[in-house]
Amino acid sequence: MRSDYQSRCFALCLGFFGGFVLSGCELVEGVATVGWETAKFTGKAIKSAAYLAQGKHRVRLKKVGNSLFADVTLNRKTHAQFLVDTGASNVMLSQRTAKKLGINPQRGQPVNAKIAGGRIVPARLVTLREIRVGNARVSNIQAIVLLQETGGGYDGLLGMSFLNHFIFQVDTQKGELILQRRPE
Repeated sequence: MRSDYQSRCFALCLGFFGGFVLSGCELVEGVATVGWETAKFTGKAIKSAAYLAQGKHRVRLKKVGNSLFADVTLNRKTHAQFLVDTGASNVMLSQRTAKKLGINPQRGQPVNAKIAGGRIVPARLVTLREIRVGNARVSNIQAIVLLQETGGGYDGLLGMSFLNHFIFQVDTQKGELILQRRPE
């Protein structure tokens, strides 16, 4: 049986965010995948739903150095620039972005993120009403908010908790995210 501490330590696989290189899929305290563990820990699973018309949809990305950024709309009202990170298992918000959305991270489910160097930093798991990228949207999606500002100027990470709802490709040469609806 896991201790309360072990249940709170999640493998977040968050990739690079604002000067921190966050660990890629390393288990913290032997805990398994985030989505399943989150449902088990909180006692309830939140069902996300993805919406996208038929066909392939191309979303123009902004290239900065070796990084690609997508324009996203959060909760149908707040526009942000998210780093597209296929190595990140979850969507992540900066504290600044969470504040713009009126989200109090302290009300979210406590989790821990393991960053480069093995350091574990406190974070909170919150639920967003919706994330929209181009014509693609996912409702009732969980996101992570780090409890310390990272200072990289990013609004957040567009991780696999969003991207896995679609068949997707990242064309780094053209600077495009290509999204397609998954067959039902």
